[in-house]
Amino acid sequence: MWCSIFRNSLVGPILYISTLNGDRFMQLVLNSTVTGLVDELPLVDLTHVWLQLDGDPPHHISAARRWLNAEFLHKWISYRVVLNFFLDTLT
Repeated sequence: MWCSIFRNSLVGPILYISTLNGDRFMQLVLNSTVTGLVDELPLVDLTHVWLQLDGDPPHHISAARRWLNAEFLHKWISYRVVLNFFLDTLT
């Protein structure tokens, strides 16, 4: 399940039927759902958007971390956020 809060409104929830592994997280959530929502936001709103993740292992595959750093540079939060910047210096 994925959902968002934006300007005191709930977006979603969106239910994903299959197990969410790293590839599905990239395809269904980041490249589809999140990108679609971000593309519709005015730039003035986008500067105030942060992405928060719950620390699920698919969120931390190297491809997801690279995507998050490219799209939400220093504006994404995760259970493992302390490790994100350290791990990215190794890859």
